[in-house]
Amino acid sequence: MLVAETDGHTREETDFQMAKIVSIFKKNNATTTRQADSKEEAEALWTARKSAYGVLARINNNLIVEDLAVPMSKVPDMLWSIAELAKKHNLLIPTVGHAGDGNLHPVICFDGTNPDEVKRVEETSAELFEKVIELGGTLTGEHGIGLAKIPFMGLEHDQVSMDVMRSVKQAFDPNNILNPGKMGLEE
Repeated sequence: MLVAETDGHTREETDFQMAKIVSIFKKNNATTTRQADSKEEAEALWTARKSAYGVLARINNNLIVEDLAVPMSKVPDMLWSIAELAKKHNLLIPTVGHAGDGNLHPVICFDGTNPDEVKRVEETSAELFEKVIELGGTLTGEHGIGLAKIPFMGLEHDQVSMDVMRSVKQAFDPNNILNPGKMGLEE
């Protein structure tokens, strides 16, 4: 499902933009297109997108929701790579995101009580991060590095960059009380 919104100064402008988008969808073999004619209809279309995590949480024991970003021109490549990783590791990885800015949220679905699946998830995550960097992207588009991606910071940043980040953190947080342990920036 791909949801598109337009905005502009006039209704004519937004209608023109939406007509262009719908024609592109149809040209690329969209099976169904629906266009909202009111705010209520638009909200109804967004309900499916906003419900994705809740639905996945009901059918899976565990979810890892990733936050990646690639150049917009590389979104199709990244989506194909995610599909290939899912097949390779026998995992369900639906993806939601903001295709218009390259920010993607692959949702790795698995049974956390199954050691084999957990191992496959770890392998998949590592390969996912490598692919993002290979495509010129970044490990996080909007949610930050946190704790889980610390081991992968070296894929995106060289040692000099890591040292600069450490020195900036040290300058503003000499007692390491702000987000301790996050991003692996402690000495």
